[in-house]
Amino acid sequence: GKSTWIMKPCAKCQGVGIFLISKLSQIKKWSAKNGEASGKDQYVISRYIDHPLLVGGRKFDLRIYVLVTSYNPLRAFVHRQGFGRFCTIKYSSASSDLDNVMMHLTNVAVQKHSEDYNEDHGGKWHIKNLRLWLQATYGQEQTDACFSAMRSLIYHTLKAAQSIIINDKHCFEMYGYDVLLDATLKPWLIEVNASPSLSATTPSDLAMKTQVINDTLNIVFPDNFPESNKNNNRSDECWRCDHSRPLALPAPLQPSRQYAA
Repeated sequence: GKSTWIMKPCAKCQGVGIFLISKLSQIKKWSAKNGEASGKDQYVISRYIDHPLLVGGRKFDLRIYVLVTSYNPLRAFVHRQGFGRFCTIKYSSASSDLDNVMMHLTNVAVQKHSEDYNEDHGGKWHIKNLRLWLQATYGQEQTDACFSAMRSLIYHTLKAAQSIIINDKHCFEMYGYDVLLDATLKPWLIEVNASPSLSATTPSDLAMKTQVINDTLNIVFPDNFPESNKNNNRSDECWRCDHSRPLALPAPLQPSRQYAA
């Protein structure tokens, strides 16, 4: 069938400069039309997922927070308080709708300009609620397999970069993973954001991101540093890799069984 391609400038964020094309030959026309301006930015061209998983007919992607405290050995944590970001307009794969960014780009910076943008929930849905919806719609087994695949995706992304990342035991990094689920519940990595935005759009968003920051600091700081941190409670409920059962302590990210040696 006919493929759709998405072009994204490397040095920009919040959906700026992203557009879709139905033929790679259209790049030449776009370049000629934009002249010198088209040569100032480098672009990543990816095959577009034409059949994303839809909720209420709308496309969404997931923001998942991953804390890496060491690359050698690899030690990473996945935060439970991720969220889905929804488009305000129902999805269509028709070529005539390729220019409708409200239908294709989930970035809040884009969606907040829509007439249908909801200030109360900000177009976001907690990942816990998404999991419940998946369980009710597809069953427990498929839902567990989906989340396991997302964890494997995160693990192999980190392993792929492990050898080129400068490792320092005094440093850490929290990444914002953007993941898209297709209609078969297969996760696709969109991008990994270093120093992801922690600005909030709603009160619940603020509470969630404040918890992410708090949990990050409680993990990376020793119990006796600073002295006042001794009485802070670590939110073990939030930092863990297994979303289906509680753990006594945050567990390091491990590959799923199918990739185990």
